Amino acid sequence: MNILKQNKKARTIGASAILITVMLVSAACSDGSSNNNNAQGSPSAEPTPVVSVEPTATDSGNGISDPEPASPDNGTATNTETSAPATDVGKAPADATPIQAEGTFVGLADTHTVEIDSAQGAQSYQFEDSLSDQVNAIDDDAKVKFEYVEKKTDNVVQLWLTKIEASK
Repeated sequence: MNILKQNKKARTIGASAILITVMLVSAACSDGSSNNNNAQGSPSAEPTPVVSVEPTATDSGNGISDPEPASPDNGTATNTETSAPATDVGKAPADATPIQAEGTFVGLADTHTVEIDSAQGAQSYQFEDSLSDQVNAIDDDAKVKFEYVEKKTDNVVQLWLTKIEASK
Protein backbone atom coordinates (compact mmCIF):
# COMPACT_ATOMS: atom_id res chain seq x y z
CA MET A 1 0.00 0.00 0.00
CA ASN A 2 2.88 2.31 0.65
CA ILE A 3 4.07 1.75 -2.91
CA LEU A 4 0.68 2.88 -4.32
CA LYS A 5 0.76 6.02 -2.20
CA GLN A 6 4.32 6.76 -3.31
CA ASN A 7 3.42 6.28 -7.01
CA LYS A 8 0.36 8.52 -6.66
CA LYS A 9 2.43 11.16 -4.86
CA ALA A 10 5.14 11.01 -7.54
CA ARG A 11 2.57 11.38 -10.36
CA THR A 12 0.91 14.33 -8.59
CA ILE A 13 4.25 16.11 -8.13
CA GLY A 14 5.23 15.38 -11.74
CA ALA A 15 1.90 16.66 -13.10
CA SER A 16 2.13 19.78 -10.92
CA ALA A 17 5.66 20.50 -12.16
CA ILE A 18 4.54 20.15 -15.79
CA LEU A 19 1.50 22.37 -15.21
CA ILE A 20 3.61 25.10 -13.56
CA THR A 21 6.17 24.91 -16.37
CA VAL A 22 3.48 25.25 -19.06
CA MET A 23 1.92 28.22 -17.24
CA LEU A 24 5.28 30.00 -16.88
CA VAL A 25 6.20 29.42 -20.51
CA SER A 26 2.84 30.63 -21.78
CA ALA A 27 3.01 33.73 -19.57
CA ALA A 28 6.53 34.52 -20.72
CA CYS A 29 5.75 33.98 -24.40
CA SER A 30 2.49 35.93 -24.48
CA ASP A 31 2.45 39.48 -25.87
CA GLY A 32 0.27 40.75 -23.03
CA SER A 33 -2.91 40.95 -25.08
CA SER A 34 -5.87 38.69 -24.62
CA ASN A 35 -9.29 38.21 -26.15
CA ASN A 36 -11.12 39.58 -23.15
CA ASN A 37 -11.31 43.32 -22.60
CA ASN A 38 -10.17 44.72 -19.30
CA ALA A 39 -11.68 47.80 -17.70
CA GLN A 40 -8.73 50.01 -18.59
CA GLY A 41 -8.58 48.94 -22.22
CA SER A 42 -5.62 47.50 -23.96
CA PRO A 43 -2.80 49.64 -25.23
CA SER A 44 -3.03 50.38 -28.89
CA ALA A 45 -0.08 50.44 -31.19
CA GLU A 46 0.42 53.84 -32.72
CA PRO A 47 2.71 54.44 -35.64
CA THR A 48 6.07 55.93 -34.77
CA PRO A 49 6.50 59.39 -36.24
CA VAL A 50 9.09 59.64 -38.97
CA VAL A 51 11.77 62.23 -38.40
CA SER A 52 13.63 63.44 -41.44
CA VAL A 53 17.21 64.54 -41.08
CA GLU A 54 18.87 66.84 -43.54
CA PRO A 55 21.95 65.16 -45.02
CA THR A 56 25.31 66.75 -44.35
CA ALA A 57 26.96 65.15 -47.36
CA THR A 58 26.61 66.32 -50.95
CA ASP A 59 24.83 64.28 -53.60
CA SER A 60 26.79 63.72 -56.80
CA GLY A 61 23.61 62.99 -58.77
CA ASN A 62 23.93 59.21 -58.77
CA GLY A 63 21.85 58.68 -55.65
CA ILE A 64 24.93 58.07 -53.54
CA SER A 65 25.94 60.69 -51.04
CA ASP A 66 29.54 61.83 -51.19
CA PRO A 67 31.10 62.78 -47.87
CA GLU A 68 32.13 66.37 -47.39
CA PRO A 69 35.84 66.98 -47.71
CA ALA A 70 37.78 66.86 -44.45
CA SER A 71 38.76 70.18 -42.98
CA PRO A 72 42.45 71.03 -42.91
CA ASP A 73 42.54 71.24 -39.11
CA ASN A 74 43.29 67.55 -38.45
CA GLY A 75 39.74 66.31 -39.02
CA THR A 76 37.98 68.52 -36.53
CA ALA A 77 34.99 70.16 -38.13
CA THR A 78 33.81 73.68 -37.48
CA ASN A 79 30.23 74.83 -37.71
CA THR A 80 30.03 77.61 -40.28
CA GLU A 81 26.24 77.85 -40.24
CA THR A 82 24.67 80.78 -38.47
CA SER A 83 22.02 79.89 -35.95
CA ALA A 84 19.39 81.97 -34.25
CA PRO A 85 20.44 83.23 -30.83
CA ALA A 86 19.17 81.09 -28.00
CA THR A 87 16.35 82.65 -26.02
CA ASP A 88 16.35 82.61 -22.26
CA VAL A 89 13.73 80.03 -21.37
CA GLY A 90 13.23 81.24 -17.79
CA LYS A 91 12.60 84.90 -18.58
CA ALA A 92 9.67 86.93 -19.83
CA PRO A 93 10.25 88.59 -23.21
CA ALA A 94 11.30 92.22 -22.76
CA ASP A 95 9.91 93.51 -26.07
CA ALA A 96 6.32 92.21 -25.73
CA THR A 97 3.39 94.53 -25.01
CA PRO A 98 1.93 93.89 -21.53
CA ILE A 99 -1.72 92.84 -21.31
CA GLN A 100 -3.71 94.08 -18.30
CA ALA A 101 -6.29 91.84 -16.64
CA GLU A 102 -8.16 91.17 -13.40
CA GLY A 103 -9.08 87.89 -11.81
CA THR A 104 -9.07 85.63 -8.78
CA PHE A 105 -5.73 84.35 -7.51
CA VAL A 106 -6.16 80.58 -7.25
CA GLY A 107 -2.69 79.90 -5.86
CA LEU A 108 0.82 78.71 -6.58
CA ALA A 109 1.19 75.73 -8.89
CA ASP A 110 4.94 75.52 -8.17
CA THR A 111 7.78 77.87 -7.25
CA HIS A 112 7.51 79.89 -10.48
CA THR A 113 3.91 79.39 -11.65
CA VAL A 114 0.60 80.80 -10.41
CA GLU A 115 -2.94 80.05 -11.46
CA ILE A 116 -5.34 82.94 -11.92
CA ASP A 117 -9.02 82.63 -12.85
CA SER A 118 -9.96 85.55 -15.12
CA ALA A 119 -12.41 86.36 -17.91
CA GLN A 120 -10.33 84.07 -20.17
CA GLY A 121 -10.74 81.20 -17.69
CA ALA A 122 -8.26 79.64 -15.30
CA GLN A 123 -4.74 79.99 -16.70
CA SER A 124 -1.21 79.39 -15.47
CA TYR A 125 1.24 82.27 -15.49
CA GLN A 126 5.01 81.99 -15.12
CA PHE A 127 6.81 84.60 -13.05
CA GLU A 128 10.41 85.61 -12.46
CA ASP A 129 12.14 85.58 -9.07
CA SER A 130 11.73 89.35 -8.81
CA LEU A 131 7.94 88.86 -8.31
CA SER A 132 8.24 86.05 -5.73
CA ASP A 133 7.69 88.28 -2.69
CA GLN A 134 4.61 89.92 -4.22
CA VAL A 135 3.12 86.58 -5.31
CA ASN A 136 3.77 84.93 -1.94
CA ALA A 137 2.05 87.83 -0.12
CA ILE A 138 -1.27 87.26 -1.96
CA ASP A 139 -3.83 85.01 -0.27
CA ASP A 140 -5.62 82.26 -2.21
CA ASP A 141 -8.98 83.35 -3.68
CA ALA A 142 -7.98 87.04 -3.48
CA LYS A 143 -9.00 89.41 -6.27
CA VAL A 144 -5.93 90.58 -8.22
CA LYS A 145 -4.96 93.05 -10.93
CA PHE A 146 -2.08 91.88 -13.05
CA GLU A 147 -0.13 92.43 -16.26
CA TYR A 148 1.35 89.69 -18.38
CA VAL A 149 3.06 89.13 -21.72
CA GLU A 150 2.84 86.22 -24.13
CA LYS A 151 6.03 84.38 -25.00
CA LYS A 152 5.74 82.27 -28.14
CA THR A 153 8.21 79.41 -28.58
CA ASP A 154 7.63 76.99 -31.45
CA ASN A 155 3.94 76.06 -31.07
CA VAL A 156 3.71 76.89 -27.36
CA VAL A 157 2.48 80.16 -25.86
CA GLN A 158 3.61 80.88 -22.30
CA LEU A 159 2.01 83.60 -20.20
CA TRP A 160 4.50 85.58 -18.08
CA LEU A 161 3.46 87.88 -15.24
CA THR A 162 5.12 91.29 -15.27
CA LYS A 163 3.08 92.86 -12.42
CA ILE A 164 0.59 91.59 -9.87
CA GLU A 165 -1.17 93.17 -6.90
CA ALA A 166 -4.15 92.36 -4.74
CA SER A 167 -7.27 94.37 -5.58
CA LYS A 168 -9.00 96.34 -2.87
